[in-house]
Amino acid sequence: MKIQCHIIILSLLFMLCGNSSGYAQKQGQAAIDSLLKELPNTKEDTNKVMLLDDLSFAYRNTDPDEGIKYGQKELELATSLDWKKGIGWANNDLGVNYAAKADYPKAVDFYFKSLQINQASGNKNGIADNLGNIGVAYAGQKDYTHALEFYFKALRSFEELGDKNGTANALGNAGIIYIYQSNYPMALEDLSKAVKIYRQLGNTGAMAAAYSNIGLVYVNQNNYSKALEYYFQALENNQQSANRPAIADNLASISTAYKSESDFANALEYENKALRANEELGDKTGIIKTVSDIGNIYLAKGDYPAAFENMFKAFKMAEALDNKYLAALNLGNIGVVYREQRNYTPALLCHFKAAKIDSEIADKFDESNNLGNIGMTYLSMAKDTGKPNKTLPDSALHTGPYLPGTIPWGKRALLGKAVEYLNKAIAIKKETGDMENLQAMFQRLSQADTLLGDYKGALAAYKQYAAFKDSVFSGANKILIANFETERNIEVKHKQAEIDALAKAKEHNEQLLKLADVVVVVLFSLLVVSAVVIIYSRKKTKQHLSQEKEISVESHNVPAPEAMVEEIVEMPATEALRFDNVTALVTDFVNFTNATERMAPQQLVDELHLCFLAFDEIIAKYNMEKIKTMGDAYLALAGIPVADPLHAEYTVMAAVEINTFMQGRKRQMGDKTFEVRIGIHSGSVIAGTVGVKKSAYDAWGESVSTAMCMEQNSEAGRITISQATYGLVKDKINCTYRGKIAVKNNETMNMYFVALPEPE
Repeated sequence: MKIQCHIIILSLLFMLCGNSSGYAQKQGQAAIDSLLKELPNTKEDTNKVMLLDDLSFAYRNTDPDEGIKYGQKELELATSLDWKKGIGWANNDLGVNYAAKADYPKAVDFYFKSLQINQASGNKNGIADNLGNIGVAYAGQKDYTHALEFYFKALRSFEELGDKNGTANALGNAGIIYIYQSNYPMALEDLSKAVKIYRQLGNTGAMAAAYSNIGLVYVNQNNYSKALEYYFQALENNQQSANRPAIADNLASISTAYKSESDFANALEYENKALRANEELGDKTGIIKTVSDIGNIYLAKGDYPAAFENMFKAFKMAEALDNKYLAALNLGNIGVVYREQRNYTPALLCHFKAAKIDSEIADKFDESNNLGNIGMTYLSMAKDTGKPNKTLPDSALHTGPYLPGTIPWGKRALLGKAVEYLNKAIAIKKETGDMENLQAMFQRLSQADTLLGDYKGALAAYKQYAAFKDSVFSGANKILIANFETERNIEVKHKQAEIDALAKAKEHNEQLLKLADVVVVVLFSLLVVSAVVIIYSRKKTKQHLSQEKEISVESHNVPAPEAMVEEIVEMPATEALRFDNVTALVTDFVNFTNATERMAPQQLVDELHLCFLAFDEIIAKYNMEKIKTMGDAYLALAGIPVADPLHAEYTVMAAVEINTFMQGRKRQMGDKTFEVRIGIHSGSVIAGTVGVKKSAYDAWGESVSTAMCMEQNSEAGRITISQATYGLVKDKINCTYRGKIAVKNNETMNMYFVALPEPE
């Protein structure tokens, strides 16, 4: 699996509020031409400030550098006229154009300057717009915590102003952040609220933008037919209003949905339509994005030369436009193409160069993606024994000292680099709250640690992977969002409480309170007496049950899992439960009979006890349950009594650690210890407690017998797993196919050896 973050550039609702001077009604280059024609005939007064305002804003898509130039002229003229409102507009326009260049730190600076001016002059409408735009700039930096903070502030401001359109914009933007955080219910709720308001206002263009973002929700949920339904609805709305920039975005979004379901023919058709639409508009940024998207479609198809051609073209156009964000984005994508071709040196060069640019523009999100891709490239180099594919050109990208030193040689050195850069990426992703890609990084880190033989590190990384896999968004964001939403709810409740209080008669209220005091005293007294009786009764009962439980548990030869103790005490001994998704591990000591002949009895028992004690400690680390020992054999299960989605991975990791322990023991003790062989199988078991005087927790079924079969057909110092287990761990743990091995009754079974770390 590849990390391909933000290769596709999606059409979003992000609000970039302009200023309502009223000059520009046309779109794209037509609007710019009209404004430029009028500019020489305008006097140096507030009217010219307004015209420059519209001109600067109009350039944001076609040529943001020109937008900045006219924004500076607007700022200079407004300052010379000492027109505060115009100064606020100019700073806002400069912020909009820097945001269009993806220079979000500068955009934030200008937005805050505009906000300060509007706050000083009491311009509430301007304040609301500034708050929304600050949220947009933070969202552009993937700082979703601050983005939500300012969207909620903007929402409150628009609600106080009674500005329904602004309210809907803020709701829509908050919905987009929820999409990024994979909180799809909240995203749909806010976007649906926005659609309802837009419909009331008859704002079909804004409705289309919201529809497009609802489509994005369904794309992320892999419901592509539903996504296309909303995308085409958005396209129809924008075609009716002849909103050409939005039409281009809709066409690109439709392409994305088709690409996601591997319909590459339709994906290319609609992306090329989007490209033509952006070319007609003269939207240079839009052209770069669509060319990059076309490259990504070819990458998904496996057509690497075509992917490289389009991504490199997009990279050069971004460089010419001085759009560092898009330049770095395409460089990173080219690195992925190189890695897929096993051409690792240029892949590393691309990712190091892209990470450097991302760092310069404070784009932590994509910087961490490139650092992660560097780690993944080193990991691929360590695992790869084939020859690289040299079909792609690379000389055009190799400028500047972007590789920090030489590329290391040797498997362990490469794995060390993989761990180093994956950890760097993880540190930033924790900071930015990028949960989806964070769990992928932990998965790769676990693989690298496993190949290094660092199974403790591998387990820790895999536990982190599992923990983050189902995370929606960071705890800090949850708290922040809850605080914002609670504030709004408190305000509403407070106002309602005031209304209710005014409706009550004071004298009647006082009478009720006096009566309530009497009732409360009586009830409280009764409750105290009852509580004392209940507590005393429960305490005696608990002591009695505790004594019974201790007697019952102590009578077991093999303690039952803690989650089963209550059932053992309370249910008949013959009752059993079925557990699905379980992995069984069986170990056996090779030539144990010979060991009994060469070792003294006490020495043999002591060594057997020491080994099994070590096994107990190892399986406990991996959430497994020891079931029993059978002479020199040992049986343990993962996935009982509590289901564990990582049962197969944990069992294999435990087996590797057991084997490593026995290998070390063998080197230390020689023939005074044993050699182990291990078998593993995944499936279902029946487990329960049997016996009366010496009851024991045991397990039966095909999974146990097949695990025993795997062990019997394994080899000394090796771990053999079944086809079922291999299917669960093949993407995380390296294995070697042994072929179909003959077992009893003339049957054959697919078996695999687990790759083991090199002896230290």
